[in-house]
Amino acid sequence: MISQVKQVDGQPTLFVNGKAVPEMAYITYKTANNRYENFAKAGIRLYSVNLNFSELPINEITPVLVFQKGIFQNDEPDFSIVDKNFDEILSACPDALIFPRVNVNLSREWEKEHPDELCDYGMHRGRTRVSFASDLWAEEIKEKLTKLIDYIENSRYSENVVGYQIAGGNTEEWLPFEDYGFYGKRAKEKFLKLCEENNLEKNEENYFRFASEMTAQRIVEFASAAKEAVKNNKIVGAFYGYTIGCPHRVNLHLALSKVLESDKIDFMCSPLIYVYGRQPGVDPYPMVPIDSLKLHGKLYFSENDIRTHLSRPPSPHSHYSTKIWFGPDRKTSLEQIKLNFCRAFTHGHGMWWFDMWGGWYDDSEFMQTFSKMQKICEKGMERKSSDVAVFMDENCYFPLKGHRNKIWDVCNSIGLSGVMYDIFLVSDFEKVYNDYNVCIFIEPNKTQLLSDCIKTAKQKQKNVMIITDDDEVDFETFKEFFENNGITVPTKQKAVVYTAQNHIVFYAHEKGEYDFSLDGKKIFKDLFTGKEISFPTEITKTICWLFERSKI
Repeated sequence: MISQVKQVDGQPTLFVNGKAVPEMAYITYKTANNRYENFAKAGIRLYSVNLNFSELPINEITPVLVFQKGIFQNDEPDFSIVDKNFDEILSACPDALIFPRVNVNLSREWEKEHPDELCDYGMHRGRTRVSFASDLWAEEIKEKLTKLIDYIENSRYSENVVGYQIAGGNTEEWLPFEDYGFYGKRAKEKFLKLCEENNLEKNEENYFRFASEMTAQRIVEFASAAKEAVKNNKIVGAFYGYTIGCPHRVNLHLALSKVLESDKIDFMCSPLIYVYGRQPGVDPYPMVPIDSLKLHGKLYFSENDIRTHLSRPPSPHSHYSTKIWFGPDRKTSLEQIKLNFCRAFTHGHGMWWFDMWGGWYDDSEFMQTFSKMQKICEKGMERKSSDVAVFMDENCYFPLKGHRNKIWDVCNSIGLSGVMYDIFLVSDFEKVYNDYNVCIFIEPNKTQLLSDCIKTAKQKQKNVMIITDDDEVDFETFKEFFENNGITVPTKQKAVVYTAQNHIVFYAHEKGEYDFSLDGKKIFKDLFTGKEISFPTEITKTICWLFERSKI
């Protein structure tokens, strides 16, 4: 099998053996409670599954969850774990395409035997875990990763496996195992050497830049080992680059530009944004600047871990009793599923449905909707166009303590204005700014690059908005700004509207009368229900509609 990411009309697209593949997948942590058969009946062929090096829990904040046995937990690898996981998928979907999520975290026994390779502190001062600065740890991972991939590529599953997601760190998302980044003996040694060799001041700003870049370097190293093991014939990716979702230096996701430079990374992924409590009425934007990913030829998968009325806590731990782990009522849950699909589809990127503890989507109407979604994807992902570009600089955050959440408000407020936008790292500004009439800059802290790009945008007579941490922004702020600068706002009411080449999405949460028109038309047919919608219309409940432009 050969899988690769190819550009189709400028859009990264997954190809398997020369054919484009719908980029919609299914995964669950609790494979004993899987719904593989349901999703296979809905037509889904793409699957992921966790393969763990060790039996450590995935999350040090709530260290209670262990879902899989560790393949390298003991002296000899236990590859029967691989067989069991793949066989479960293939028994439900014999022609499944699988890209396992390989959790490369080493065992607690390894960490106990190598105290000099650990951090100084744990998560919330808990047990200490490994520092990403450890070369010994990195070499051990590359060795085990190569063994695992060699086993799979020489097994009966080789023609079903399309690639590998390299997962690690806290929550498998390459977040550090302590609250302060990753201090520890190896990190201090490396940072001291870096400062001496480059005449850098030994301060926190430079330390956190070093720590983010070290994290990015490790991801590229592990991806390189995986690409070598598959002879560059299959895709490899990872979680990283949460510059929107986690704008805080201690999270170590502020070296995305380094990862984007690597030809060893084919795809990247993140959950949808967690802020605002995942409540209905929010534009579910990704945690990464997806348009920079596209610009660099990286396929993006959103992790759609949509809570529904069927979501239940996996353990009695108090963390899992909080509101974010429970979904709304059944009807609203269905509309949220539709919205999250529509965002990925109209923004032209892949997605997987993360049925975390199993059974979250075990509803006949949900599954009928997934079947419709799959058929829509089979015709090809959408292409969007926008006159608005948002730019952010990951280097802004290194001098700053604490989260800088303004970007959350910016993305959600633009989304609720109904205006489509693209979002980039400012390091990509020179490549793209000529394509936009409006340039919005997020500036929680000044950097030379941001200042230079703002100056250029003004000189080129772009319509510029600069947003600092002191600026209050909401739906009305952007609606007025867009209208004053020649950007059409599709509805006067607060609503999410995604306008792509061939489809339109209309999502409203609040009750009230909504008006909307496009191309002079006000009557549309919803692809999900087949119902005809005539605007203006009274909306009494959360609703998400998907319209086909050619049938307006």
